[in-house]
Amino acid sequence: MTADGGRSALDPAERSLGLVAARSGYQNLSDFNRRFLELKRIRPRDYRAAHRRTE
Repeated sequence: MTADGGRSALDPAERSLGLVAARSGYQNLSDFNRRFLELKRIRPRDYRAAHRRTE
């Protein structure tokens, strides 16, 4: 996953995190969540929630 690619894929709320993970090349959601947290210092679901509040 590229940092910006995964982050921008989270923007549309209709996509499940599992689908975002798969489209980013991850075999499972746990690996995607772990890597996203390492790169962005925020969990994907928390990023999505914060992003929705700011729009």
